[in-house]
Amino acid sequence: SGRDPLVTYRRLHYRWALLSGRSKVAVLVIALFLFQHVVLGLWDHFFLQVGNLTSSEKASDAQYFAVAINTYKRPDMLREAVQHYASTCGRQAGVSQVFVIWAEQNSKIPEPESFFSNNDRIVNNRAQVHILQKSKDSLNSRFEPISQLESDAVFMVDDDLRVACPSLLHAFHAWKRNPDSMVGYYPRLASTPRGQPSSQEL
Repeated sequence: SGRDPLVTYRRLHYRWALLSGRSKVAVLVIALFLFQHVVLGLWDHFFLQVGNLTSSEKASDAQYFAVAINTYKRPDMLREAVQHYASTCGRQAGVSQVFVIWAEQNSKIPEPESFFSNNDRIVNNRAQVHILQKSKDSLNSRFEPISQLESDAVFMVDDDLRVACPSLLHAFHAWKRNPDSMVGYYPRLASTPRGQPSSQEL
């Protein structure tokens, strides 16, 4: 048979009364510490489950992404960049389209096939290459809408930068887990001009 709750309460109350003031304070501190850890543990567990659910709901099922290359009067670098992202990386690294942002107003627009050699024209891994002619020379041209875009993800890069194919694919997988975030490489450093207060905003 179980103990009488009233008897148990009286025994505990009696033992509590026998404790000194310091002992009571110590017991209260320990009880509060344990209670805090239990509450925080439950709190973290709850929000971790909610966070995982939210992340899975937002995850993208995209299989491929596009690369937009910004260039200006560097034909050799552009050719190497197109070959790298469209052919070397290509579809096996998740790249289905490569867009060249062409803002050179007085230069002939290159044909997509001109970036590849004759021996490289029938590679199944190669991504589609498109030349986007712009009406003016502006760094903001890369942010204009792309009507031919077939994917939800676009990796923007300058013609002098080469991201390794495995790193490119890894970044795409990282983006797919949370497509509301931006993923990229080579961050730019912004600092205040010399002689200006450090608190001045650029």
